[in-house]
Amino acid sequence: KEYFFVGTILVFFILIIQILSNTNVLLSIITTSCFVLIAQSIRFKLFDFIEKINIKTNDNELMVEKLSSMVYVDALTSLYNRRYFNTRIEDVLASKKVDAYLIIIDIDYFKQYNDSLGHVVGDNCLMKIAKSLILSLRGSSDEVFRYGGEEFAIILKNITKKECEKLCLRIKNEINSLKINHPTSLVSDCVTVSQGACSLINWMSISDFISAADENLYISKNSGRNTFTVT
Repeated sequence: KEYFFVGTILVFFILIIQILSNTNVLLSIITTSCFVLIAQSIRFKLFDFIEKINIKTNDNELMVEKLSSMVYVDALTSLYNRRYFNTRIEDVLASKKVDAYLIIIDIDYFKQYNDSLGHVVGDNCLMKIAKSLILSLRGSSDEVFRYGGEEFAIILKNITKKECEKLCLRIKNEINSLKINHPTSLVSDCVTVSQGACSLINWMSISDFISAADENLYISKNSGRNTFTVT
């Protein structure tokens, strides 16, 4: 509508000039000037339109990134969630990395902790444990997940059994150093964790890999808790 209005005014202006003057040169100059003004107006409008499209595209990309983050990140701890764990464990097996380890971590007597102190305190405990696990990692190649409830999982690549044992010990000591009071624990006055870790073997399926780590976690629990088992 803006272009139609501007064009109508310009054409009317040209007709008036043509009536008042028979000079073709003057008419040619005025006509050319009018077309230049129209072209410049269209150009500015086009640039403005393209800029708005670019802004909209960037907004959409940010929205997609935010939604992806919401899908794969645990809302409470800000760790990766079980869904992303399933994706990453598939990637590890697909890459045929035989130097990979999986650690499954369980907070000792957490149900009793929640029941005695309440879910708000329980959530705070989970957040502190999550932060401690992040600080215990070797670097960006290690990935930690909230596996479910009071369980966490860590996927390690390019690591030996001895290095995995050192990491499990570091996790144990870091969490013990938090000195989170646990009035109903049968292990300690403070919150502790049990850990089970296993290495990836070529023939293993995803369920085999997870089951092996779970079995070692079960061994740790039956060995008095606040300890780890690595195979």
